[in-house]
Amino acid sequence: MGKRIGILTSGGDCAGLNATIRGATLRAAQEGWTTIGIRNGTEGLAHAPPQAEILDPARCDAQMATAASPFCAASPSSAASR
Repeated sequence: MGKRIGILTSGGDCAGLNATIRGATLRAAQEGWTTIGIRNGTEGLAHAPPQAEILDPARCDAQMATAASPFCAASPSSAASR
């Protein structure tokens, strides 16, 4: 299994958050790492199973330009099962 990092945000909107998530996801992909987005802040992390999705770096640019979601078009499969 390769390295994985999780991104969890909490506390509401803030300027630059989407760009930061996008940058972290793209950089992790360059290193061969998998990035996992935790939905709904700490509540999503504490949920059983965690509300987590693998972030797709190939779709970051389009998703960030068109959606208010803090995550790049997450894959439909849950990261919790991996």
